[in-house]
Amino acid sequence: MRHQIQRVGNPRRPVFVEPKTERSRRPVPLPSQVVDALKAHQERQGFEQVLAGSRWGGPEGEWDGLVFCTSIGTPLDPSNVMKQYREILREAGIDPERRIHDLRHTCATMLARLGVHPREAQDIMRHAQITTTLSVYTSTDAEGIRGSMDRMGALFTDERNGK
Repeated sequence: MRHQIQRVGNPRRPVFVEPKTERSRRPVPLPSQVVDALKAHQERQGFEQVLAGSRWGGPEGEWDGLVFCTSIGTPLDPSNVMKQYREILREAGIDPERRIHDLRHTCATMLARLGVHPREAQDIMRHAQITTTLSVYTSTDAEGIRGSMDRMGALFTDERNGK
């Protein structure tokens, strides 16, 4: 990620800031489905840019290059993003008070359940310390523990006679 947007001052105006660490600047490999979705989004955005004409990216084009933006290429309003996010959660039957940041915890937990090596998960999450990935971001549940114990039990089963 080259830049991120933060809102500063009063009134809170959006400004570009550098990611906080060198580790945050490294490329992140994405699943092919995400790459395909981003390419389709970029194509739609190209049409919006043509329609917006000289209005694209703000008065001086200061916002040109945003991945997610309004129909005229300016930063999204955080309250509008949260409204849409909560609606998506409601439609999915998930508590609408979940924070967007909680998706990082979900990602770390899913990586663990998929058997991804903890060091790889640490790199994906961009954590400086593996303990952050393992103790703060990754969680377990009864179903996951049961599955692990069943796999362990299978080590002691003689598959030839089912015992």
